[in-house]
Amino acid sequence: MAFSPSHPAVAAAERASTPHALRALAALAALAAPALVDPDALQRASESWRLAENAQPYWPGERVLESWLWTPLVALGACTLFLAPGLAIAAACGAATGLGRWLMCALAASLTSVSALACALGLWAPQLGRGAPFGWCVAAFAALAWSGVVLRAARGAPLPWPPRLASALAPTLVVPFVLFALLGPKFHWESFNGDGVHAFESIRLLLVQPVPFWSESAGNIRGFPGPTSMLFAFPGAWFVRLLGENEGAARVSIALYLAGVFGAIAALVEHARGVLRASEAWLIWGGLALYLLVMAFSASYDPYSADIALPATQDTLLVACVLAAVVASLRGERAWTALFTVLSYTSLPSGLMLLGLWLVAAWLCVRPRPTVGLVALGVALVTCVAATRVAPVLLDAFGLPQPGGEYESLLSRFAYLQVADVRRTLFALVPCGLFPGLALLAWRRFDGVSRALALMSLGYFACFYVQAYISLHQFVPAMLLPLAAFWRSGFVAAPASARGARLLTVAGLALCLWLSWPTSWTPLVHARRIGERLHAHVEGYQLSAPASLAAASALRHLFPSGFSPQVPDELYGGSPYIWNRYAQRAGGEPAPTADYWLAPEQLEPPPGAKRVGLESGFALYVRDVDKWRVDAHKQLPNPPGAELYAIDRGRLFSGAKTRSEGPAIYDLRALRERWMRR
Repeated sequence: MAFSPSHPAVAAAERASTPHALRALAALAALAAPALVDPDALQRASESWRLAENAQPYWPGERVLESWLWTPLVALGACTLFLAPGLAIAAACGAATGLGRWLMCALAASLTSVSALACALGLWAPQLGRGAPFGWCVAAFAALAWSGVVLRAARGAPLPWPPRLASALAPTLVVPFVLFALLGPKFHWESFNGDGVHAFESIRLLLVQPVPFWSESAGNIRGFPGPTSMLFAFPGAWFVRLLGENEGAARVSIALYLAGVFGAIAALVEHARGVLRASEAWLIWGGLALYLLVMAFSASYDPYSADIALPATQDTLLVACVLAAVVASLRGERAWTALFTVLSYTSLPSGLMLLGLWLVAAWLCVRPRPTVGLVALGVALVTCVAATRVAPVLLDAFGLPQPGGEYESLLSRFAYLQVADVRRTLFALVPCGLFPGLALLAWRRFDGVSRALALMSLGYFACFYVQAYISLHQFVPAMLLPLAAFWRSGFVAAPASARGARLLTVAGLALCLWLSWPTSWTPLVHARRIGERLHAHVEGYQLSAPASLAAASALRHLFPSGFSPQVPDELYGGSPYIWNRYAQRAGGEPAPTADYWLAPEQLEPPPGAKRVGLESGFALYVRDVDKWRVDAHKQLPNPPGAELYAIDRGRLFSGAKTRSEGPAIYDLRALRERWMRR
């Protein structure tokens, strides 16, 4: 779309000039420099994980400058580096009409272009695909893209440029930096939980092949991801390539996705009234910081900890893409709408439902109807569904693994229902700061777009509210969509109510911060301690060999699954892939400190060891049964996070044997069988 100052959404935009582009390039280079000069910073942070067991793990003592300044700068620099090519591409396409639209389009452009670059390097120049060389390749690509913007601006091309860029951009840089600093132990030291390690292994897989799908020989891990849940792995692989195979590298991408969510919310405000105020930008980021706190400590299936690596990254990326698709469809931009629709569809299966809700809500509420954008979105959705059916055939033709199918059909979730658990409303209201969610009830103060977003949010919330078996992360869109509807609404736009709306927002954030305060901030590193005493005589893990992941299935005989009804009250448990990740892999005879030994069944076991499991051709041996018994009955702090978000484990897992407390569950399958018998 060509830049036209008369367009309502770009009325306040400036015209890009050579100084604009050069200053932006210099600022991006300065911000990205720490990640380029010291990409090993996060690996060093991960290796100091034993500090998590100190009395004050969040006070780094003599490491204060490294922990609270340098490592956060490197993490922020990595996010900047990977967004830089997208910012140039989006600016060259005329998307820099405002900071919000520029950020959301930049994320989409980077998701496609940097992923393509990483794949190309992995296939044809693997020596450039890791560490600092990979970072410099991305930097060179960004410089090349920005040189095109500079040249076009010098030739007088009508490219827009966001007004008051520095003041609006400040919270987008400051808030992620502060979060990286304050939550450093959570990012870098805490062991992966089952979800996090599954995400990490899927990300690592992209370092050795072009798709994040496992072969059949990998065992149970091959169920995830699938074609509608794979997107998070591609940007996750950028960070692991650059920053190393560590916990922080799998988690810091959340800041990039939060910037995308902020960009889409800001773009909706810009679409309504041209410019986002600096105070509004800070308050939106305040809501996003609260949301991250909730996801980092309280959103988990694991009984002991929540993991930013998953589901926080995946769910946040989904909302960023869905809101961006909403903005593009409102503007009638076919190409951007199609791109954001594809990204939404490949983020999570609920992307299809959210965009379907938007199609209906926008058709009912928005006037004049954005017909061009809605048609483009609908066509793109149909194309995605068709492509999903064809993709397995194409992958098989190229000799690539097939997608997983872990996520079940949305319809099957309605086999068990409930209607009386009203506490679930707080799952949506509190993480967004309370007031934005409550503001949805003030229907008359909303314009057509805000009403459509409100319907979209309420429809999504209702879908999961009635399901008997749920987890907190399933409410993420209902947490974040109200922020978009609220900040675009008449509460904020009208001078008479704007000040009151901001004050109520601040009060709501303070109250919800108190309600969301975790019961314990201590990073959980117990799985690392188990790994120190587990010798894995299994080859190929560094290259994500399928056998090295299949071997992990034998570790289920070491401790029960985290889904077990005996965990956590009676026994310690978790995912076998966690212990597989942290196992010693020196090869040969196990170290004297190794109490557990995992090896091919044909190898001789250590003297005096007892075999306790055999799976997929690998045997698990225990040297000291008494120590094993102590480990199995280890009691760790639980549940994770704030009490407000605690969910009975019987409500987390459909069919779990744990007695589920709370309102009654209606088994529709049993009711149907009774009716059929009658």
